[in-house]
Amino acid sequence: MELLSFTRLSRKEEKLINELISECVIIDLNNEIKRITIEFRKRYKLKLPDCLVVATSQYLDIPLITADSDFKKIDELNLIYYDR
Repeated sequence: MELLSFTRLSRKEEKLINELISECVIIDLNNEIKRITIEFRKRYKLKLPDCLVVATSQYLDIPLITADSDFKKIDELNLIYYDR
């Protein structure tokens, strides 16, 4: 949703994003992800959606790939930072 909400997306970019999303696996929000989300929200004061992303990454033990520098302050996160 966040990727598709940028106001200046071209039709080509929107199509590429939709193709990427169609290949993604949906992870249900479970009690453990909720617990981890709350921990990160308290500790780092990030926005709730960002904490959900971080918690899901931690829960699945997979790296988080992002260009959002806010995530750099989370030491325990396996982060792959994309510097535009």
